[in-house]
Amino acid sequence: MKGPNSAKVRNRDASEWFTRLCLIFFFVSASFLFGSAVASGFCNEYARYENQSCKNHPTIKGAVIVASASPQEGVEDPENKDFDLDIAVIDAGTRKTIAHGAFKAKITNGGGPRFSRITLDTGDYVVSPGLRAFGVRASLHMNLMGSEELNLFLVRGDSIVSVLSGMTAGASFSNGASDCRLQTREVKRTLSMDRRMTEGFYDILVLERVNDTNQHKNQTGECESVEGSTARQRYRLKFDGKEYRIPGDMLELDCRVC
Repeated sequence: MKGPNSAKVRNRDASEWFTRLCLIFFFVSASFLFGSAVASGFCNEYARYENQSCKNHPTIKGAVIVASASPQEGVEDPENKDFDLDIAVIDAGTRKTIAHGAFKAKITNGGGPRFSRITLDTGDYVVSPGLRAFGVRASLHMNLMGSEELNLFLVRGDSIVSVLSGMTAGASFSNGASDCRLQTREVKRTLSMDRRMTEGFYDILVLERVNDTNQHKNQTGECESVEGSTARQRYRLKFDGKEYRIPGDMLELDCRVC
């Protein structure tokens, strides 16, 4: 028969175990917060630079992603040609480069839509077990239209590789009309990862939503905007061993009001 001392020992062991667990949680949390603070401070230094974006890496503690778009060198009229994209993953504490990638003419520009800015996207793009991609979004504009392209990248060793190039993630169109005759179209595409795999990578499912808006005068003569037709379309992007391939019917958008 166990005496009261046995109960005391069990309670003491449980208390010590709980204390150790709390300490472990504290140190892990403190380490994570410190790494995030260092990374955020590093990115603040890049906030003033044009055509650059900086963000904490989603899975590498204390590391940041720095992306920079710039005109190509050694080409005629570089401001009207596609821009180069340079990406680095950097340890924010030591300032050492963990991985790097340089991509020639990666960002659409000139010949119509013009590049305006890039932003980093650290959404939950788990493309394969243990592999999480990050995105670079490029905003484009031309007269009465705007669009956004999405590129996805992976860190592989000390290199950064592209796994999705130039997918149109959204667009907006307008006829620019006045006198209550304005028509617009908004296209938004949302990505999610499927369980089905191709060449060792999860397929990407894309949901496309198209919303139209028309202006007209109501019974009192006031101008108002009325939502018109709404359409949805789904696409599947499959990995071909190098990159995700964009289906042909995703490449063209019906602007309706152009």
